[in-house]
Amino acid sequence: MGPLNELFVNIAETIEGEFVLPERDFFRETSGYTTLRKRPPLFFSYNADIEYPKADVVAFERVRYTVEDGIRRLTSTKAMVAHSLRFRPIADAVERRYALPRGLMTAFIVLESGGVDLVTHAAGVFGLIGITQTLAHDFGLTTSGDVSKPIDRNYDAELTFLMKREGNTPDGRLFLNEHDERLNILANMDAVGRMLASWSCDPAVAARWPRLDPLRRAIAELPGAQASTSYFESCFEYMKVLNSSEYLQTLSAEFAHSNQNRRMSDGSVVTMEHWLAMHHEYFRAAYPVSQYEELPLIKTKATDALLQAGQSA
Repeated sequence: MGPLNELFVNIAETIEGEFVLPERDFFRETSGYTTLRKRPPLFFSYNADIEYPKADVVAFERVRYTVEDGIRRLTSTKAMVAHSLRFRPIADAVERRYALPRGLMTAFIVLESGGVDLVTHAAGVFGLIGITQTLAHDFGLTTSGDVSKPIDRNYDAELTFLMKREGNTPDGRLFLNEHDERLNILANMDAVGRMLASWSCDPAVAARWPRLDPLRRAIAELPGAQASTSYFESCFEYMKVLNSSEYLQTLSAEFAHSNQNRRMSDGSVVTMEHWLAMHHEYFRAAYPVSQYEELPLIKTKATDALLQAGQSA
């Protein structure tokens, strides 16, 4: 076990038993907790030179969209699952780093954005997995708004406009990734992984959810003001779907049927596996996923409990 992992285990052990927060919040000031609240030492920038996969594909014949402030949001559950699976290489890497159960990060994507990364959420919330500006800063992400405001409506309007204007070109995507790191897919997901690792062994969170295991109480914290047990229940339902070979086979068959008259950009017949493989290759190249996978794994006292809870979900 490396020194970084030992640090997290030791810090977590100090709060596992009887622990009373002193007048000064010692836990939040320890180097272990601080490290969890800082993004890892990795250059997260999106590579605008990598070409986005062009394919004449509509995931399902009757894919339904709503339009909100000019930005499309998927409303078909099957389409949301298929679109969310595009990000699985990054989701898998984050799950491995923070010892999270397989499918959890992708389930968040289905729940939060339906696999549409440039989408509007509730006021003040942006990203593939929705994060408020204040929480983003707490966990090491940079934005260009006024973080002192719980909701900066002027910045929300500005960012929504920029997403519509810049989101369809590589250079525009690069600008958005740097303008607000919640829109950087890798940085967004890593921050959520750190949130879960942090909250799973935070005594204040344990006090708010005394009947929940570490995984469920960490997930319950994610919606912020809308925190509830129904959120992790929905999350676990999507995890089951994402880890079900039977469901994915059915999804693949429907995808192929809906796209039987279309071709990929290389002229090949459309299959969901090929469509996803193109996106997986793109995201691994456009973001430093390989370097990310070499970072130290993060283990806390709650790690085993996180994995056990995920297996029993």
